[in-house]
Amino acid sequence: MTRRELLFAPLIPCALRAQAKALNLKIAGLKTFIVHAGSANWVFVKVATNQGVTGLGEGSITSKEQALSAAILEHERFLVGRDPTDIELLWQGMFRVPRWRGGPILNSAISAVEIALWDILGQTLGVPIYKLIGGKARDRVRLYKDVGSNPEEWLKAKQEGYTACKSSFIDVRNNLVEPAKLTREGAKKMAAVRAAVGDDFDIASDPHGRMTTPMAVDFCTRVEELRPLFVEEPTQLEDLGELAHLRSKTKTSLATGERHFTKYAFTEMCSRHLVDFVQPDVCHAGGILELKKIGAIAEA
Repeated sequence: MTRRELLFAPLIPCALRAQAKALNLKIAGLKTFIVHAGSANWVFVKVATNQGVTGLGEGSITSKEQALSAAILEHERFLVGRDPTDIELLWQGMFRVPRWRGGPILNSAISAVEIALWDILGQTLGVPIYKLIGGKARDRVRLYKDVGSNPEEWLKAKQEGYTACKSSFIDVRNNLVEPAKLTREGAKKMAAVRAAVGDDFDIASDPHGRMTTPMAVDFCTRVEELRPLFVEEPTQLEDLGELAHLRSKTKTSLATGERHFTKYAFTEMCSRHLVDFVQPDVCHAGGILELKKIGAIAEA
């Protein structure tokens, strides 16, 4: 057994690994598709193999579709002729070999290809991908619903069986940020929702990084008594110092992560306990296995 096989062995039982290798799979080419989905464009990649098995991956990123499509296809010269089941090896090659790495476009491109490689492996072995990375850890997954800030929408979701919902509450109109007004009105809207749904329903807020740090401090301290499940992306992602400052000023639970990439971006955030929830996006953070690694860091 080689060192790589030894490291990869815990993920895939020996019989399945031998079954995949026996097919002598090789990557034959990549093809991207940009699909309009109503409010945004989605970017997909198909990874073809010499045995006719095709994997599908996604790396959609708002407003950068053409750039992402080109970045995905630039991996073709590295990938063609290689074994698609060597997922960790190929990920490291796509991420580490180029001198320039990181950022939303390059990481989303890697994510799309990596997801497609897992699709190929799952199809080849005839098992779901989650079985290949350790199997399920629970039988049920709790969901929350995205709604507006009108209490009636929250009550409707509650009647549908949801126990949590999420809204912005910081409603920026015409790209005009009015700090004091927005935080004051946002807190009032959340208070109205809390009065409508009661104490046992979870309220989450996602300002989408629109707030300045002083706004975030103001808003999060205003809503502390309303006990939100979390406030998501309360500060800008470029400066962890802003997040640390906010963490020191409020008891409100914080969350972030959908615009962060790879395990490296989450390590300090978790070790310093700057947020209560990390929210990596599988289409941007590096793919399925990278998401599992980020989850392990957060769990620890």
